[in-house]
Amino acid sequence: MISIRDKIRTWYYIVKYQYVFRKAFFGKNSVIKCKLSIKGPGKIMIGENCCFDTDPWGNGYVTLYTHLKKARINIGNNVTLRATRFGSHLKITVRDNSLIESASVFDSDFHNVDYENRDKDFNQNDRKVTIGQGAYVGCESLCSKGSELGSNVVMLPVSVTGTKSFPDNSKIGGFPARILRET
Repeated sequence: MISIRDKIRTWYYIVKYQYVFRKAFFGKNSVIKCKLSIKGPGKIMIGENCCFDTDPWGNGYVTLYTHLKKARINIGNNVTLRATRFGSHLKITVRDNSLIESASVFDSDFHNVDYENRDKDFNQNDRKVTIGQGAYVGCESLCSKGSELGSNVVMLPVSVTGTKSFPDNSKIGGFPARILRET
């Protein structure tokens, strides 16, 4: 059951980001139960029946940031985002029925680590991120540039992936993440 407060909050954010600022498109029956921040010149597509929520302890909010005009964030249907942070230069895709819990998803380093080149465009190494259908990304995990999680992948809490693909139905964890079990 959706509370009146959540209905009002959902209406507010959809009007703000879809109709006033034209930064995102929301599918039918999505519910926003937390603070939502959408920034940047890129486009964001959110599927139907999605839920934006706080982390399991009632803290945090969801951020969907695009840093370039060509950047895209595509969220599938029936996806739950709990206190999740997105940052995109290229494209981040989250497929249907996934759950991302208090984690970060980035497709770029966003700046050069060399202090002399920090202000120069550093996009040549950016890579798309894909989170497969039915995947679970645990608390405080990081899916960085080049991450590809297959369908039904379980990424254990406090894990880090980047520039690596993981097959369907696997359980991954660690820093850097590795396959712990395949089914």
